[in-house]
Amino acid sequence: FNGQLWSSGRGIIWYAPPLLLLPAGLWLFRSRDPHVALLCLLMALSHLLLYAKWVAWDGAGAWGPRFLNTVLPFMVLPLAAFLETLRGWRTPGRTSLLLAVVLLAVPVQVAGLTINMNAFFSATRSAETSYYRIADSAIVGHLRFATRQLRTLYNLHVAPNSVVLRDGFDYSEGRPAQVPRWTLPAATIAVRAQSFVAAVTLALDSCAVQPGPAQVTLEVGQQPLVVSHQPCPPRSYHLLVPSKSNTVRLGATAWEPSAVGIQRDGRLGVLLRH
Repeated sequence: FNGQLWSSGRGIIWYAPPLLLLPAGLWLFRSRDPHVALLCLLMALSHLLLYAKWVAWDGAGAWGPRFLNTVLPFMVLPLAAFLETLRGWRTPGRTSLLLAVVLLAVPVQVAGLTINMNAFFSATRSAETSYYRIADSAIVGHLRFATRQLRTLYNLHVAPNSVVLRDGFDYSEGRPAQVPRWTLPAATIAVRAQSFVAAVTLALDSCAVQPGPAQVTLEVGQQPLVVSHQPCPPRSYHLLVPSKSNTVRLGATAWEPSAVGIQRDGRLGVLLRH
């Protein structure tokens, strides 16, 4: 019961902060239409009590307490009585309270809409911990992911002397670090030089490619710098990237891990170590 209401990972209050005003709304609504107010209260309580007794009360892989979605309209309806008291903006205290809970709701909705919930579920270590510790909750986790995305966008489009793996890369082998990770047969790295030239070092390794080392091609802008070279043993390539040519394109001979008995889908290129 408490988990559906108050827990930081699944509590409806965390995912819909305006419901903090529900007690006041019910109190005001009962004087206007006591039967509808009672119906709203009973609908909410019946669902809370029903799913509180179920083993999977949390609703598993979902954003927030999904079992309460069906009764959310009944929980929101009494808030209309609270809003009615704000008519004419002659109640600054209540208006400030309403604005506060609405502002609390904004980051929650942004977190839920901008980040795929599977990203959080794949990264979390314990469901129990994520339900009862604010720092490990889905809301905080999604906000962390959103912050990383904003940082990536900043690095890609704004920050000087930044190097961003733009596209053509597989998942990181050293999570949460960006590298090492495999490239796809064609990859692009974005570089923003603070001055006229940026120095970039790429450590590539094609020794693990089967049946043999991959051929690598590196281009800065439209200019080929390295053509058909095999970085095996691993080799570091030191590149000077002019500010006008702010991309490094990396091409590699494609190979399929699944074709040589490795349980990994897709086609890969070479391993970017750093």
